[in-house]
Amino acid sequence: MLIDKNMVLTNVHADNEIDLITILAQRAFEMGYLSNVNEYISAVLKREKEFSTAFGYGVAIPHGETEVVKSSFLGFCKPFREVLWGTNKTPVSMVFMIGVPKKQKSTLHLKILADLSRHLLDSEFRDQISKSKTAADIYNLLISIEKGIKIP
Repeated sequence: MLIDKNMVLTNVHADNEIDLITILAQRAFEMGYLSNVNEYISAVLKREKEFSTAFGYGVAIPHGETEVVKSSFLGFCKPFREVLWGTNKTPVSMVFMIGVPKKQKSTLHLKILADLSRHLLDSEFRDQISKSKTAADIYNLLISIEKGIKIP
């Protein structure tokens, strides 16, 4: 299962992207998706340094390449208030964190990004997530993303 209801967080208090990345990575570690949380955070921050994963529409999709991802996951975080992301200070109100085992990275990572991006280009889908008040409501919306992705 790519999306677990316990990986959907709402009303998270954070000052910046590092806080949000750390909070989601820590939850992934607690849920057993990662063998080493600090190494995963380092990989994600390295990717952010190369090119910000905030791409507009109030969305960021942090991810990193490392051997410490034990099984694929998609985490979601809706901060309590908008966070300015990266050096460009892009306003972000929805964070989708992707974790994929390195051996599956090339194909699965691209499938997840493609399907997630397709959904996020739909303003109605973004609005539904934005207006959702509970993690359960958001989880139910995110299930539609998983339907199009085959996890080996």
